[in-house]
Amino acid sequence: MAGIPPADQKAACLPTTHSGHKDGHRSFAKAAFGLTKPAIYVEKPNNQAGCGSRLAGHRAFRSGKRGYELRPRIAIGITTYLDISDSEFGTAIYRAHEDTSNRLTPNRVRIWSAKHDIAATHDFSSLWLTVMPFERREGKGPDKGKLLDKGEFRVGAEWSRTGSLAGRGRVDFRPELDHSQCDTLSIEFNYDPKIDWYGLFQRLVEICKPAYGMLHLFTELELSHSEGKDHLERFDGPLVGEGSFTSWKTSLGSWRAPDRWQLAERRTFRSLPQLSWANYFGSEFDGVIDAVRCNAMADGIHGDKDQRFLRITEAISDVVDQPEIFDAKRERLKSHFPEGFFRL
Repeated sequence: MAGIPPADQKAACLPTTHSGHKDGHRSFAKAAFGLTKPAIYVEKPNNQAGCGSRLAGHRAFRSGKRGYELRPRIAIGITTYLDISDSEFGTAIYRAHEDTSNRLTPNRVRIWSAKHDIAATHDFSSLWLTVMPFERREGKGPDKGKLLDKGEFRVGAEWSRTGSLAGRGRVDFRPELDHSQCDTLSIEFNYDPKIDWYGLFQRLVEICKPAYGMLHLFTELELSHSEGKDHLERFDGPLVGEGSFTSWKTSLGSWRAPDRWQLAERRTFRSLPQLSWANYFGSEFDGVIDAVRCNAMADGIHGDKDQRFLRITEAISDVVDQPEIFDAKRERLKSHFPEGFFRL
């Protein structure tokens, strides 16, 4: 993997687009190595006919007499300033999946274009972090010229689970010498109401100690609300990366974020695109969430003992089983946040 300078390494603190790739750093990797992420979907017959459509980053279409609709999909996003690159975190993440259900345990890991089968915890944790060399030279021809720089960069695992409960996940690490940036964890699965998704989310929060964590059940209707939106206004998958919470839109319609050297401002999270079914608010939200907690609890919204978890309803299945009740409770909870806090 020679020729990739440090400035183009994978980074975890840039906002995620609907496809799950990080803006900037990840786009370089995608262009150089053709990295793509297959959408998790199932083809479910329905009786509606109509023209073809494509939801952002996910395949859902209807065509002719035989149509297809998107299966509800679980998304978990974790943004943390804890360094989770040690293999012990890979072990803990694997066991969190395994303890929740053996149907969730990863069975394949990809590092760039190399694919590895996973049969046990050690297989997974050994691939959690891969260190790769890079070099930068002054020329691009056969000779490539004088060596300007060389070193190593860190690549996080991308994993998948095949079978009836298909899923995928990825971890992205900050550059080793820049501790001001964050690490991120993104997980997606086809939905099964028998799985304790909230229990898995709580385990991941306990392991990663995030600045923000989210768990949501995405439906085709909710994904349609993000079609045509700017990348920071979309709510269509795991929400991760510092820029997802610190960016703002200028009067000219462009997006701005705090400068890299503004560490205090970067650690003050100011907004979300939308409220997930379950949320964990770290200290980066303290200026916002203190008053919300009191009002939300009084309003019947579900919280937890440490007052940093907020759930909109008792069961995540309410998103699909009782959508009107879920939507009403979500809007009521959002009313306790500052005006303009949500971008959708």
